[in-house]
This record gives sequence, C-alpha cells and structure tokens, in this order.
Amino acid sequence: MIKEPQDITNAVLLEHIQGIKYDLTQQITGLSQKMDKMGKRLDGVENRLDNVEDGLDKVNIALQKLYERRIETNERIDHIEEIELPTIKKHVGMTV
Repeated sequence: MIKEPQDITNAVLLEHIQGIKYDLTQQITGLSQKMDKMGKRLDGVENRLDNVEDGLDKVNIALQKLYERRIETNERIDHIEEIELPTIKKHVGMTV
C-alpha cells in the first residue's frame, strides 16, 4: 500500500534515508575491497613486468656479446684466409 503524504513522517523519512545510507555504505565498502584487490594484482603485474624487463636486459647484453664475438670470429676467419692460408699453402708446396 502506498502511503499518502500525510502518513509520511520525519521518522519514516529518516528510516528511509538510513536505509539508503546503509546500502551506499555497503556498496562503497565492496568497491573499496575490490579496489584493494585490484591494487594488489596491479602490484603483482608490475613486479612481473620488472622481472621481464630485467630478463630482457640480460638477453640484450648476451646478444650484444654474441654479436661482438661474431665480429671477432669473422675478422679472424678473414685474417686466416687472407694472410695465413696463403703462407701455409706456400710452405706445403700448394699453389696460391
């Protein structure tokens, strides 16, 4: 049954407002808890990304070392082919 305006008292309005306040408080508390959980999850994701970044830095350093080693190896091969191999061929009697 719908109350008529004259039946609505301050006590009824106060009870209604308190009910709304309780509902809002519950919703805000729930949202706050969800935000805390989300914050923890984001912290975990951030930590994992930091670990990935550290891993990528290590991979980058290793790749740089491999590249430098490749350059050195190619230079050694060129030196052997251009300088040492002809000398060895001469010593063993092969045509250069």
